[in-house]
Amino acid sequence: MAQRTAWWSLIDQAGPAGLDQGPRVGVMSVSAIQQVLKPVVVGCSSERRDAILSLALLWHDAHDAAHALCQAHEGNPDCDYVHALLHRREGDFGNAKYWFREVGQHSAYVSLAQSAQAQEVPGCIARGVWQPAAMVDACATAIRRQNAAASSATNCAIIIALQRAEFSILAGCLA
Repeated sequence: MAQRTAWWSLIDQAGPAGLDQGPRVGVMSVSAIQQVLKPVVVGCSSERRDAILSLALLWHDAHDAAHALCQAHEGNPDCDYVHALLHRREGDFGNAKYWFREVGQHSAYVSLAQSAQAQEVPGCIARGVWQPAAMVDACATAIRRQNAAASSATNCAIIIALQRAEFSILAGCLA
């Protein structure tokens, strides 16, 4: 597991990303992310390199730069996954669901289902299988209720934690 998430620990310094676009305090610049990940992406295919970079850029709220990279490799499941995450964080929930359909089955889904079960977010799994469209819906609901009652704030924190796990798990799949 340490090897799978080693590169992610290099850039997971700003704390959890919000469910929306941000920006938040403490994010790295595009050039800083590229510099930190330069040794990680050496020798990677262009698709793998851009999936890694776009995931890191999205984590640091650099939506435009992340979008350009993942969109350049439409049809690659890893890049399509980042593309779906990007649109989910932008609040373009229909487009996020479209990109998750394009992803199909992804190797991250097994670990995501386990994480959702561990965090007691059963709505994002069905019969033990990760449901990315349900996560899109959970994010949309949490964003709408973000400023509501304390129970909604707690629900938002749970969804943010699950999203953080999702980014980390996807990063592990890209290693």
